[in-house]
Amino acid sequence: MILELRNVAKGARLFTVTIPLEYAYYEAFSAANRVAVPEKEAERLRELARAAGESGSTSGE
Repeated sequence: MILELRNVAKGARLFTVTIPLEYAYYEAFSAANRVAVPEKEAERLRELARAAGESGSTSGE
């Protein structure tokens, strides 16, 4: 239903309504389709996030 509402809002060019509906759709989809991430992959993602945080903090100097 959220996807249909999003499509109606998008068709009517109501972008301030479309964006929260888009978020709601992806949140519902991810809750309904949970995927277990292997621990090695989760650690790799954490390392990438740390590296991105470190590079982002030095680029503004």
